[in-house]
Amino acid sequence: SASASASASASASASARASAGEGAGDGRDAEAGSPVSTLTGWFGSLGKRLSDLGQSVLGIASEDFDGWFEGRYGRPTPTFSKECFGDATKRALEENRLLLLWFHQEESIVTERLCRDILQNSFVLELIDRNFILWAGDVCRFEPGQISRLLTCTDFPALVVCQPLRNGFDAFGTERICLEWPLGTYAQPLLQLCPPQPGEALSPDEAIAALTSVAADHHDAQSARQAEGTARRMQADEDRSLREEQDREYEQGLLADQLRAIQRAEAAEGGGGGRAADQVAASGAAPATAPTSAAPPWPDDASGAAAAA
Repeated sequence: SASASASASASASASARASAGEGAGDGRDAEAGSPVSTLTGWFGSLGKRLSDLGQSVLGIASEDFDGWFEGRYGRPTPTFSKECFGDATKRALEENRLLLLWFHQEESIVTERLCRDILQNSFVLELIDRNFILWAGDVCRFEPGQISRLLTCTDFPALVVCQPLRNGFDAFGTERICLEWPLGTYAQPLLQLCPPQPGEALSPDEAIAALTSVAADHHDAQSARQAEGTARRMQADEDRSLREEQDREYEQGLLADQLRAIQRAEAAEGGGGGRAADQVAASGAAPATAPTSAAPPWPDDASGAAAAA
């Protein structure tokens, strides 16, 4: 009877748990099928569709490319600049990096090949992180469209590598054009990769080789500038040390001349009286004295009168 009682208790507990689980499931199902949940999902889906429609009509904003890229092609995702072109150029200049510009026009098999074969390549991702600021622009929007026109890009998608400049004079002496956008912000294109024919994809091997080469050239130029700057600083330090040493020697010489002049003046003042005394001693003459009054040779009147008498 004890075993029958225990089995009855266990079966009662199991049925209670099953009933509780079914109740919770029914609650979740009811919550998922509630009007609020349905409206939330519907508005979320509608918002995404409107966003996609806006991007297809107005173009993708530069700050939205990371989300758009990951949503289309997944990970890994390159690090996109969320700034405007001018701010991205200034940051590249401050960080001594190159600008890698991606001009996008529409979703196509050519765009997919660019994203999957080049921008998701592990070597290219590492290359971008070390050497580039990646800025993407949809040419359907105003700023990317104007910049691509100034860079004479006509076939898309296109990759352009630019060297940020401090001013327009840094571009003098070269045959390349100098891009000024916006006013007062300068960049010089170094490399342009466009489809060989409209509708053809970029060659991944050629693109990776070109990006590697321009990154290596930039690194060598940066190392040369650093070495030149170090040499200039060392030369400036040597010149400053030489000038300081010459100034010390000049001041020491000037002080020595002043001391000798003082000694000569003191010797001239003290040596004049000594030479006069030596001359007098050598002549043997007594020094001259003031004359004294002598008694007249004739007697006074009283004495003369007595003598006459």
